[in-house]
Amino acid sequence: MKMVDVENGAENPQKWFVLALAATGTFMGMLDITIVNVALPTLTKAFDTRIAISQWYMLGYALAITILLLPAGKASDIFGRRCIYGLGVVVFTAGSIFSGLAISSGFLIVARLIQGVGTAMLTAAGPALVTEAFGHSGRGKALGFIGVGTALGMLLGPLVGGLLVHYANWRWIFFVNVPIGITLACLLKWHVIDLNEAREGKIDVPGAVLMGIALTALLLAMTYGQTLGWLSAPIDGAIVLAIVLGVWFIVRELRSAEPVLDLRLFHDRVFSTQNIAGFANYAAMIPSAVFMPFYLQDVLHYGANVTGFVLASSPFTLAVVAPISGAYSDKVGAWGLVLVGLIITGVGSFLMYGLTADSGWFAVVWRIILLSVGSGLLVSPNSSAALSAAGEENLGMASAILALVRNSGMVLGIALAAAIISTAMRGHSLTQALEAGGYQSGTDLLQGLKEAFLAGAGIAFIGAIAFFIGSGPEKMSFAFNLIRKRLLYNRG
Repeated sequence: MKMVDVENGAENPQKWFVLALAATGTFMGMLDITIVNVALPTLTKAFDTRIAISQWYMLGYALAITILLLPAGKASDIFGRRCIYGLGVVVFTAGSIFSGLAISSGFLIVARLIQGVGTAMLTAAGPALVTEAFGHSGRGKALGFIGVGTALGMLLGPLVGGLLVHYANWRWIFFVNVPIGITLACLLKWHVIDLNEAREGKIDVPGAVLMGIALTALLLAMTYGQTLGWLSAPIDGAIVLAIVLGVWFIVRELRSAEPVLDLRLFHDRVFSTQNIAGFANYAAMIPSAVFMPFYLQDVLHYGANVTGFVLASSPFTLAVVAPISGAYSDKVGAWGLVLVGLIITGVGSFLMYGLTADSGWFAVVWRIILLSVGSGLLVSPNSSAALSAAGEENLGMASAILALVRNSGMVLGIALAAAIISTAMRGHSLTQALEAGGYQSGTDLLQGLKEAFLAGAGIAFIGAIAFFIGSGPEKMSFAFNLIRKRLLYNRG
């Protein structure tokens, strides 16, 4: 088997095989988010626990991913992307086995943490592995198919989870990963060559620990801020701790010879602005993904089947749009697609404000589709441009940074939306309402959701402006000239 010549764009006969493996790993990681989400009520009853505890089945998974993304990215640049990706498959599969064998809520939380460790490795090394295999030719299209894996995981998770919980039992939502993981590990071991040789280097462990504690404190503050109160001592303490350790981490990384986060990457205008766009896109679209089920079931009073059908329109749209956008970006560049995608995301979020207690399912679906078109246009070109700007030697770290920035956008978007909804519901969080057995007022919930969607639109539009201005005078001049020519053409 030949190795790809990345610099000269030589053909790599393995590239589509590598893409299939990476997309499958991404699919597996995303499937495990949505498949567990739909089973949370069942898991809460199975271990006779409260929602405040069972939400850690999701939070622990997300926390492990967030903390370990950057160290995993750095490790893939040092030890090889196939090595770290393969290790991620093994760890994720082991975590799936332990999760399926869980005998208590604490056991399951620890097992989910192990799964999160594996997913962090998959997320950091997967896009870098694909980018490396495709070289400079066709990487946008390839990363678009990674987006398909993400969308299919989101799409099939609720369906597969519901079927397994109903016809088998909850343990199979974890065991279903095992044959996929074993197959992936074997194929990686026997059929894929690592294209980047292992090089000398080390991981800044103290820096990684500092970053991990800071991110943990911030994530916990964002998660429990609405429940404990944003001005309460625990939340304020967590935020202060996150800020202090975050500053300490940045100072350390600037002085480190082998930083776990190479801040010099942000000196590149393209890399910086693409991260801004990724953050804004995910912060803007996440309120729809997370909180739309509450609107469908508790305001419109739809059943789980109709809710699943409506929500499936988002990943289906992403699966269609992302590869097309990625392939097109290989021909025309990423900048325009990212900007237009972010604007459409903002428009889609803004139009969500028009939903009422009498809206039909179609009124929800076309808004979700519009929002998803914007995100689908952005995701593949965004990844391709950011990774290209970072350089081949930093692909793992760049992939991890982009994933971390996107995850941070989602955390901020969820926290902001939850705070807005809680305010509209007179200080009662969604968790508190569920613990109490329902909502006092569907009108309050609806108003909170609409205001949360409006906030998401604001984030998208601010992100688009920052992306546009940050891209530099050359891009701005190009855009203004294009608009001027279009206006003159229309007048003529």
